[in-house]
Amino acid sequence: MSIVGESEEVEIDMGMILRREDGILCVVPKDNYFVTLKDAKESYEVVKTLADGKRALLLSLTGVGGTIHDEARDYWVSRKENNPIIAEAIVAKSLVHRIVVNFAIKFYNAGRAIKMFNAESDAINWLNTFRSKLT
Repeated sequence: MSIVGESEEVEIDMGMILRREDGILCVVPKDNYFVTLKDAKESYEVVKTLADGKRALLLSLTGVGGTIHDEARDYWVSRKENNPIIAEAIVAKSLVHRIVVNFAIKFYNAGRAIKMFNAESDAINWLNTFRSKLT
């Protein structure tokens, strides 16, 4: 783990997970990366570590190209017990990503609010509406 400005970041195989200066956790995958079950498990553990036992907000970005394996998607969405994330905003950059995210939102009960966005600024604004639930 390294400190970047006022944020912390952790590099993993699929990309990077960081705590932004505003406290929002952010998943930034590599472009054209195919996220596996191993990646999903690793990223979930890093998110829990960065949350440091507290509730957290998560911004999930999608890279250019790439996708997520069904098992990895199922694992990530099904993490309900001891999950620090109370709201997750996903910024989808491609039609494939939008289809996968829409499927997950409609057919899984993730135990947290999840919403898809086209713009990162809209995603941040939505996440900020959950700040009162962080305590």
